[in-house]
Amino acid sequence: MKPPRRVCLGAVGALLLAALTLRITAQPWAPNNPARGEALARQYCQACHLFPAPDLLDQKTWVTTLRRMAPLLGAARLNFDNRPDGPLLQEAKIFPEHPLLPEPDWRAIGQYYVQSAPDTALPSPPRPALQPTTARFQAEPVSHPNLEPGITLVRIEPAERRLFLGDARRRSLHVVSSAGQWLSSTPVASAPVALTRDGPDVLLTLIGDIFPSDLKSGQIVRLQPQSAGFVLQPFLNDLQRPVDCVLLDLNADGRRDVVVAQFGNYLGKLSAFLEAPSGRLTEDVLVEFPGAIRTEVLDVDRDQQPDLISLFGQAREGLYLLRNRGNGGFSWEPLLHFPPAHGSTGFELADFNGDGHPDILMTNGDNGDYPSPFKRYHGVRIFLNDGHFRFSEAWFFPLNGAFKAVARDFDRDGDLDIAAISFFPDYSQTPAESFVYLENQGALRFTASTIPEANAGRWLTLDAGDLDGDGDPDLVLGSFIDGPRTVPIPPNLLSEWQTRRIAALILRNTSLRAP
Repeated sequence: MKPPRRVCLGAVGALLLAALTLRITAQPWAPNNPARGEALARQYCQACHLFPAPDLLDQKTWVTTLRRMAPLLGAARLNFDNRPDGPLLQEAKIFPEHPLLPEPDWRAIGQYYVQSAPDTALPSPPRPALQPTTARFQAEPVSHPNLEPGITLVRIEPAERRLFLGDARRRSLHVVSSAGQWLSSTPVASAPVALTRDGPDVLLTLIGDIFPSDLKSGQIVRLQPQSAGFVLQPFLNDLQRPVDCVLLDLNADGRRDVVVAQFGNYLGKLSAFLEAPSGRLTEDVLVEFPGAIRTEVLDVDRDQQPDLISLFGQAREGLYLLRNRGNGGFSWEPLLHFPPAHGSTGFELADFNGDGHPDILMTNGDNGDYPSPFKRYHGVRIFLNDGHFRFSEAWFFPLNGAFKAVARDFDRDGDLDIAAISFFPDYSQTPAESFVYLENQGALRFTASTIPEANAGRWLTLDAGDLDGDGDPDLVLGSFIDGPRTVPIPPNLLSEWQTRRIAALILRNTSLRAP
């Protein structure tokens, strides 16, 4: 079975693609049968994603969500003339010219959600106490006149003992020494968001538009090293908000292909660019719906053909296995499927229980579509592999706005610890959750701690690696302070970010230092 092409309507956040009335707030609610509304919701909403239970959101947020989603059902008109990507959206025909359901059915579904939702968002489950400090890391701010707190990419290069920082404000790729000193900058067309090594060269993914858009302004460029930095060469153009790039020989022809996650917005796709004998790259769309975030490559069935595991954070939100069947064909298998409010942000494969099978470490915490309460299901999760690539949730750490997590043996005791960041933390109640270190105590029990500098920036990204060459993994956090302010941020904190202009924070691992 070939993975789906345009299988779903897609939208920012995709909280309810079948939310179905624009006039929810304009007219009083009419008497309605909740059972009918639920039956309609289960019938129509599940055509695009898992059934979203009403208690995922509070009543006020449901009203906003329903209003915003209505154009996808033909219940309202999007003003294409006011959007730079309007012609692309019109051409894609994802916004129906006529309502897809009778208005009474739309209203019944909307009424079911708003009336069944709680008045206020349900609280998060309890989590282990977050200790106010950790001695595992020593924090060192990275600040320089050539750097801005608009970091969208962090990459540690252990062999060279240096650090790459992608700067959205300066539209540059910076090179920083292991001591945190600025070395060089290479101007690029837009914000760098992913970096892939190709021998001595660097393939740099440039997103085009950081904020939601379907313009094809993204690129992948090749950077070739020279004495004072890099020489830039074009590689792939006209990409729809690309966020990830993987090099591999996908079809066993001995040539290097490229898999690109094009997140998009309403549109988007996961594409393979296959290299011809001439060297030309030709696009083959593997999955055509929005929200592709990241892809891992591994041979799941040990047939000597690379399979793909890809995370999508829009539309059919979830983690999917694209099993390589040879001759350019892939089967499509959902490994994990999430409700449309889940807010997936990242994953990596790691063997947490030592059984030789890769488990999944995942974060979900995207809360940037519009102001809404914190969500009890946002956080960090471990899904264990049963040995047959069936996964079940084994551990959950609630973390408002969780955006990325990495698994490494930070304390050098033989098991995997976790470092996680939040881009949408609760700055009012638990500001220290911006950075959390979770030290493995065995049997999936973790102690949680943070650092005094947790709020020195607004952490969008991080990387782990031995930056200083002392044998243990360090961390670097990248600060992007221009992100959506959909969660309350204290004015004094915003002012501090602007004044101090900390672009990144190096967390040096102290595990191997003498007591």
